[in-house]
Amino acid sequence: WHARPPGAAVNMAAYRELWNDRESEDLRLAAARITCPVTMLFGADDPQPWTAADSLLAAIPNASRIVLDDAGHAPWAERPAQTRRVIIDALRPALHGALGSAVIQAVERDLLQQQPGRGGHRDGHQRADDA
Repeated sequence: WHARPPGAAVNMAAYRELWNDRESEDLRLAAARITCPVTMLFGADDPQPWTAADSLLAAIPNASRIVLDDAGHAPWAERPAQTRRVIIDALRPALHGALGSAVIQAVERDLLQQQPGRGGHRDGHQRADDA
């Protein structure tokens, strides 16, 4: 344990709590009640296979999965520009109604000036850059 990163203990505690919830309620039944769009983001090189979420993905009525190439368990840290693009794309429909296109364009310009994305794929097939 002394060689693990500082967040490892927090992750272990979170996993224990999630497992307890899993035993008390079928998460797939709860997921079926979600009414908003959901985008699941995974790294292609995550040691925890992104396919482990298949049943949850299938249970959520309006869910999609994006898998980023060259990313592991923390795509937001390993691929920040590509992650920003995924988040902007996922939020765009809701933001257009609330803020208008000029504000959306300003936010996109600001967030995407970092570095260009390096690719990824949706549901293991489509590259995120092509989405």
